[in-house]
Amino acid sequence: MKKTEEFTGALQAAEKLIEKDPKRFVFLAEQPRFANNNLGWIKLGKKFGVSGDFSLHRFAGWKYRPAADECHAMFESGEHFWNPGYFITSIDYLLESYQRLAPEIYQAVLSKKYSQAPKLHFDEAIIEKLDLSRAAVIKINMGWSDPGTLYALKEALQKNCDENVAHGQVAAYNTSDSLLYNLESNKILAVVGLNGVVVINTPDALLVVPKSEVVHITKLIKKMEASGLEKFL
Repeated sequence: MKKTEEFTGALQAAEKLIEKDPKRFVFLAEQPRFANNNLGWIKLGKKFGVSGDFSLHRFAGWKYRPAADECHAMFESGEHFWNPGYFITSIDYLLESYQRLAPEIYQAVLSKKYSQAPKLHFDEAIIEKLDLSRAAVIKINMGWSDPGTLYALKEALQKNCDENVAHGQVAAYNTSDSLLYNLESNKILAVVGLNGVVVINTPDALLVVPKSEVVHITKLIKKMEASGLEKFL
């Protein structure tokens, strides 16, 4: 998060909305920098007001990890924004929502029997069941990125999108927008003609994946585990 003042300002704007109506959710929608299909996306609805420097919009839907083609279309539309996963609401309304929509979790928490609570993501347990017609979305641009993926690491270290981010002995020709990490000092990592590719070389494994497919690394890990290849993870 490069612009923390943008984040705190948006929280203050959201607080004002919640003070007026405690029974609503406010979402933050981050300005997207590229078609990242490893994230959730929020669609902005009609603008209904402003709060300080922030525009307020209706909630018009969202999509988690869209397919690559759909993700590019959403990015180009200008109507969809990254979902950084911040929800603002009142504590009372949140507890009321759990009691009504996820009573098993609510009871487990009250009795402090946490291990007995169903293992449900917050989105699945609460957000997907709420009437979001009264929800609000605050459009922000705080320089946010998700550090949970390799390409997000590249984006955090780069100076511009076309630049390669390299580490170790690396030789690159006609290559752009790539993360090139070589952790073997006695070997050179040489690449030609790549665009938007992650290449990670370690002493016991070599990973090569296009940035649009980084989302599927977890599936590869599960397949390796099932095949008895845990020692390479």
